[in-house]
Amino acid sequence: MFNHSATDPSAHLDTDQTLHRSGGVSGGLNFHSFVVQADRDVSPGEEVVLCYGPLSNSTLFVEYGFVEPQNPHDMVGISGRLVRRVCERWCRLHDQSRRCVRQKRVALRNAGVLPSESRCQKAPPRFLLSKQELVPPALLLAVQVYVMPPTQWAEAGPTLNLRCGEDLGVELSGDDSVRATYKLLLRMVRVRTSRYYRARQRGVPVRVSRHRKGPDPLAVRELARAKAALAEAQRVKDGVLEAVLSVRIQELRMLLELQLQLLSELQQ
Repeated sequence: MFNHSATDPSAHLDTDQTLHRSGGVSGGLNFHSFVVQADRDVSPGEEVVLCYGPLSNSTLFVEYGFVEPQNPHDMVGISGRLVRRVCERWCRLHDQSRRCVRQKRVALRNAGVLPSESRCQKAPPRFLLSKQELVPPALLLAVQVYVMPPTQWAEAGPTLNLRCGEDLGVELSGDDSVRATYKLLLRMVRVRTSRYYRARQRGVPVRVSRHRKGPDPLAVRELARAKAALAEAQRVKDGVLEAVLSVRIQELRMLLELQLQLLSELQQ
């Protein structure tokens, strides 16, 4: 049994097909064996650790019961339903026809960017924000399609090749569409961030769109509260609470960092 390290693994696990010979068997028997190969020099007495894969802390906690403090593979999910709700509300406010919005929604679903309607079960997060990629290409693609002016959509829409992770292939007409893209992304991030502190408001509605000049102060306050709770959990050696708070802090940090990036783009 080897422990996990995403930042500094000293070995990796591989399979090796070998020939097993036993008494009375002339031809032998082929089977696969596991081989642990060192990736660097290991000092005497040093623990040999493997990387289980690019797993987020939430996955590590659920599957293995631990978290990694400096996990480079942490992710935060944004649901396709949230993206659709925010974008289609913006389209209605900007006088896009129902037919145009429906065409965009169907095109994104057919391309696999947005999930299909599923009322039987709760769909997993469609878009994953990571430390290496705070805005996934598929999320940016979905927002760009929705903010595309109806006239431009009527001309270019049928010919667009909407593939996840690829560029839209056309330039959005006007600076207003580009700013709208950043504003919608910021709105989604703030709605997603509000999940961390909404339960503390005791039924008071939370307006997540009122703080436009800086990061969400309620999220900043919640991050400080989570850090204080983490220090207390470490003091009393509550491993489960410590793991949950570590995941919460890393996710909040990523969402706040993305808020700052989007705000800086809007201020230019």
